[in-house]
Amino acid sequence: MTLNIDHLRKILNPHGEKHLLLACSGGLDSTVLAHVFGILELNFSLVHVNYKLRGLESDLDQDHVEQLAKQLGVMCHFLVEDISNSDQNIQLTARNVRYTFFKKIQESIPNSVLCTAHHLDDQIETFFINLLRGTGVKGLSGISESEGLLRPLLSYNKAQIHQYALANELKWREDASNQQATYLRNKIRIELLPVLAKIEANFRSNFSQNFEHLKRDSSIVEIHRAHVLNGVRTEKNEIKRYNIQKIEALTPFETLLDLIFRPEGFSHVQDLKQLLKSEGGKFIENDQKDQLLLKSGQSLYQLSNRVNPNLFSINSLFSITKVKKEDVTYTDNSCIYVDKEMLKGDFNLQPLSALHYFYPLGMTKKKKVSKFLKDIGIQGPLKMYIPLLFDGDELLWVVPFRMDHRNRITSKTKNILRIECLEKDFLEFFSS
Repeated sequence: MTLNIDHLRKILNPHGEKHLLLACSGGLDSTVLAHVFGILELNFSLVHVNYKLRGLESDLDQDHVEQLAKQLGVMCHFLVEDISNSDQNIQLTARNVRYTFFKKIQESIPNSVLCTAHHLDDQIETFFINLLRGTGVKGLSGISESEGLLRPLLSYNKAQIHQYALANELKWREDASNQQATYLRNKIRIELLPVLAKIEANFRSNFSQNFEHLKRDSSIVEIHRAHVLNGVRTEKNEIKRYNIQKIEALTPFETLLDLIFRPEGFSHVQDLKQLLKSEGGKFIENDQKDQLLLKSGQSLYQLSNRVNPNLFSINSLFSITKVKKEDVTYTDNSCIYVDKEMLKGDFNLQPLSALHYFYPLGMTKKKKVSKFLKDIGIQGPLKMYIPLLFDGDELLWVVPFRMDHRNRITSKTKNILRIECLEKDFLEFFSS
């Protein structure tokens, strides 16, 4: 059995008026989905990121995607960013780069939706990853659809996709690293799934049914969780703030503590209890290493190391006002004063990249942000969560530590802007 084009047409028809952005690595799955989009004559383009992690092979992947786009008569949006020398987790760095790029392209094309080629085998692998990490019912229900993200192949397995490729004489790129049992997902695919196939030949279709059952169970749990969260959490932009006193008043305490934080990736109740009892300035990282929970005052702050421009509002996190020279006072690190004439006025937040640099105030030479943070004692996972305020594509402020020297006020400055971060408790944590 191979892919059912009529079935895929039904899945994709509701999105017929949208522009589909297909994340294409050049591998089997995304190459097949690109071919399907072409057969269905959809309005789409390809998006590809070359991380330069595999030398010539990475360049050949990019060439393949560009040639595929030409064959299909569609646009190819690609980014080349060398992250091979990143001092961060490579997978997280790649995801940050990819996420930022995809969002940028999506924002530039009206009525567009991002598509990926995740399939049933990916769902099963994710099930076991989450099972081993202890993520609870929601994590066991497979890869879910989300707003702004389309996954048409979730009900098809790898063999069906491969059969379609052979039947249509498609060419694709193979990533040799996928055959190395280095990462947990690879180990599950290479070592575990073949064993399951020997035990039960139809295990994939059985898993597909189980995912539907688990999704229904998960929805019931989520209804109760939403009620609990409504009483203890507020959210602004990408920062989630939990009221510690209200959390500690919950009963049964450990059960509800687990219900609140396990879906966020914080699966160890004892670590959560210790954080609640700790002094300010302590933090824990979630299992996926992409969320941080830090304590400041009587609040817990949950931060993501991925910045979603669609959810971020500069005006709700920063106060930007014009001031006179006599009103300039350097009393704390919650604000900076900048020369308005030096700015583009396009304020935005971006996640830390290995390539980010700026001119720290007092210095006339540029410095990588990662090196600057290391020099002031911000190391390990914490530096991925430092807010970076940009003006256009230039870094303006490493909040709350140092602004860019080029935007400082001088004796020649005529117009001054005061930029203040409104999350005081949040800043206190990074200052402690």
